[in-house]
Amino acid sequence: MNNGWSYTVRDLQRLPFTAEERLGVDVESHSTVESIFCYIIDDEFLDMLFGYAAQISSDAGRLARWKDVDRNMMKKFLGIILYTGIVVKPTLECYWKKDPIYYHPLMHKLGMSYNTFTLMLRCWHFADNSAPRNPNNRLYKVQPLVDKIVNKSQQLLTPGDCVIIDESMVPFKGRLLFRQYNPSKTNKYGIKIYKLCTADGYTWNYEIYCGDDETIENLDKPGSIVVKLCRNLLVAGRLIVADNFDTSFPLATYLLANQTDLCGTLRKNRKHLPEYAKAKKLQRGEVIASQKENVTVSKWRDKRDVLMISTCHSDEMCRTRQRNPKPKPKVVLEYNSKKGIDFSDQLCSYQSPIRKSLIWYKKIAIDMIFSVAITNSVVVYNKLHPTAVPKEK
Repeated sequence: MNNGWSYTVRDLQRLPFTAEERLGVDVESHSTVESIFCYIIDDEFLDMLFGYAAQISSDAGRLARWKDVDRNMMKKFLGIILYTGIVVKPTLECYWKKDPIYYHPLMHKLGMSYNTFTLMLRCWHFADNSAPRNPNNRLYKVQPLVDKIVNKSQQLLTPGDCVIIDESMVPFKGRLLFRQYNPSKTNKYGIKIYKLCTADGYTWNYEIYCGDDETIENLDKPGSIVVKLCRNLLVAGRLIVADNFDTSFPLATYLLANQTDLCGTLRKNRKHLPEYAKAKKLQRGEVIASQKENVTVSKWRDKRDVLMISTCHSDEMCRTRQRNPKPKPKVVLEYNSKKGIDFSDQLCSYQSPIRKSLIWYKKIAIDMIFSVAITNSVVVYNKLHPTAVPKEK
């Protein structure tokens, strides 16, 4: 025995999944990607996009030319932003040039000039400037937009028995109190986003890190973020896969108490871990594990030490499906197969229109509308219209 940890490792089973993965009642089998996207970005959402734009206008300069826009103009505006993500040119002005290098007939048939587009982009914001503000709310400029898209995404799809939680980054190098640096990401400087995704890349929840996150009793800040993201998915037997930034022994016991499993990598400096997690030296391929309160902590030596935590795995070994199969812990194989966040970020990167800007909340808005909403629409469409799996020869 070691601080309550037992080296007698029992087989653990997944909790029974009592819910089901299902699509929202408003999604029909004949829906197109466009119609699903319009379900998320509906007319009410379009009205919000420029509902407060007149508050930015003034009596002098270009802003004095501001006129209220209708929904058709809003759709053109969003369409141009989407196009700039698909076809990348050096500057926004290049899209309207008639020079043969840059000319494209689409931009000259839409009926929106460069001056009109830049004026709409300048006045684009999502919060009522005349409303009283909470001085402690750092996200008041963009939170209404985030909430609307997240609520629609949650109505559109109920996740299955496994969800993935990880971090993502919206690139931003300007001055911002909660800007982060993460050397492991492609965009190292930016605004950190916590995402909850399904295995096929559907973003079900989205939380912006702003440096003042609340904590749940007995949990640290990363564990509290995990619980906040999946609060409406607990008590259903789901498996949550997370990386070593989020996982801890208190989080595993909290989720078990709420009928939810946890699986992920683990940092060796976490509290309440067995002593071997730090001190034990292993030979390559060797594994050691112990259990406490139906939580398994295992340490496996590959090229380096890999520390895992799970509430539904033991120290069972399985062979990989590679050209040269080799034994690996089953918990490692389970974790490696769940790459929902990475897959979601990959899908989002194909058409991302995010450009250099000094206004951080507009980058969040573009990420939500043109990355999260579009990717979610494609994932739902693929579920409605699954492609035929090619037969093996």
